[in-house]
Amino acid sequence: MRVVGHAGVCFLVSLKCYSPIQLSFILCFIFREAREQAELSKRRAERPKIQQQFADLKRGLSVVTDEEWEGIPEVGNLTRKKRRREERSYVVPDSVIVGDRGKGEYENALDARQQEAGGFETPAELGQMTNLVEIGQAQSKILTLKLDQVRFISLT
Repeated sequence: MRVVGHAGVCFLVSLKCYSPIQLSFILCFIFREAREQAELSKRRAERPKIQQQFADLKRGLSVVTDEEWEGIPEVGNLTRKKRRREERSYVVPDSVIVGDRGKGEYENALDARQQEAGGFETPAELGQMTNLVEIGQAQSKILTLKLDQVRFISLT
């Protein structure tokens, strides 16, 4: 058994059960962990967390009496968040208002051309009926052809 380690990280590695490649991976892992730990401690030393910066002040709050606590003034919202803006009103042209007026209405009378011609003919009135069964069969035939094409392409 040997102790392999770097920067305070130690592992017991048995040379018998690992191949040289596995040992190199283990060493890389150990060195990477040690490097990351050193970088983290350096980063924390340069830029400590806010909680750590105010730890001494928080400990000092334990001796504040209730009267002193009540004497602390309330702080307003000093953040520069977006404040509510006044709602703006815009001038809308009359053409837009007139155009929107008839949108929700239904017509219940024929226009002049329809009255003269006795109404417009629809395909159903001409004896033509839509056969939904045939449409469904055509759709499944197209789907079958497309699936066959995909299957043929994947086989080649």
